[in-house]
Amino acid sequence: MPRRAFSLVELLVVIGVIAILMAILLPALGRARATALRANCLSHMDSSSKAITMYGLDYDGSIPQFGASTYEASFTNGGNPRRYYDQSIYWPRVVKTYLGERELEPSQLCPASSTFRMAFRNGDYLAYLDLFPEDYDISSSYRLSHALLSSPEAWRPNADGKQSVFLRAVRAHEILFTAEKGLLVETVNFHAPDTEDRQVSIFTARGRELDFTGVFVDGHAEIAQYEELTPPLTTNGVPHTAPIVSTPDGARGSDKRPDYMP
Repeated sequence: MPRRAFSLVELLVVIGVIAILMAILLPALGRARATALRANCLSHMDSSSKAITMYGLDYDGSIPQFGASTYEASFTNGGNPRRYYDQSIYWPRVVKTYLGERELEPSQLCPASSTFRMAFRNGDYLAYLDLFPEDYDISSSYRLSHALLSSPEAWRPNADGKQSVFLRAVRAHEILFTAEKGLLVETVNFHAPDTEDRQVSIFTARGRELDFTGVFVDGHAEIAQYEELTPPLTTNGVPHTAPIVSTPDGARGSDKRPDYMP
């Protein structure tokens, strides 16, 4: 008895079912991947915060700081002058020995970031480093709070935080609310579930509608929304930057809104 072939209608039905299944499964797989990357990112942030804590134990409780106390041209990276607060993304320069033994440690990067993928996708991060000048440091995905890189007086209303007298590392005893003062924050949403939200910065209007990861001085990590945190320092009605990065009262303040109800 001859075998009956599929008709055109039957083939179209099968193709349609497969298309429906793919439409259902692919978003779920994308969300699962984003969740896994975020969990890995939190692990990296935890390692980074512990390295900063160990640095402080060896340096009288100091937050990592290596630049000169001048706002402009505080230090150089790859021969290029950088401003004082740029230390907030180059802090691994003085914390490398606490992160690990490699010149570029995975834990200073978000695993969903383009830098991580380019540096570690082939397992040869040294080849990636060879693309840069010898004295060039790769910036971290995690921004150190600006409030911890300067005197609390610099964060009073209308104070000039660029004055050299204010530009110094905070010490542990100056931080009053360790569970509410942010230490590191990932200011780019590298692992958002929705593709269009990836690479969105918290410094943008869209970023204020998303959640992001942060770790606080006491070591606990959170995934928080913009509205959950104290608004950034404002001078003459103009906000300086994002929550955790620069907030009122500096090290003596809190980065958690007292009136926020989840």
